[in-house]
Amino acid sequence: MSSSAHPREGGDPVLGSRLRGSDGQAARLSVGETVAEIRKRAELFVAEFDDVPASGLHTLKDGMDRTPAQMLAYQLGWMDLLLDWERDERAGREVVTPAPGYRWNRLGDLYSAFYERWHDASPPQLQQAFRERGDGVVAPVASPS
Repeated sequence: MSSSAHPREGGDPVLGSRLRGSDGQAARLSVGETVAEIRKRAELFVAEFDDVPASGLHTLKDGMDRTPAQMLAYQLGWMDLLLDWERDERAGREVVTPAPGYRWNRLGDLYSAFYERWHDASPPQLQQAFRERGDGVVAPVASPS
């Protein structure tokens, strides 16, 4: 599995180069192109876990800062929060960020909650949940209101 650069450290070099024109300016993508790119990147990410056996799901590999289960749980946790924020905003409720009971300067506690929630899930369950939530995250982009 590859690790991606942090956004403040230059972001995703592959996606970043795709979204820049030859003049270095940000490229403008249509909604359809944006949705296709998000789905493509999401599938590339989740496919990295195709060959992870259940026995390796909680094993930390050299050079990585999270186990495969933690990588997927982290993404699932943030996607769940995005979907919650969107749902609350559309319902006219106050959007609490990052999540009720958590603070931006204490995200480690939030990540621990993500990991705990998904700890007993199998690799296929994690991948399926990722794909389902990915569809939910893309929906507002595909048809903004």
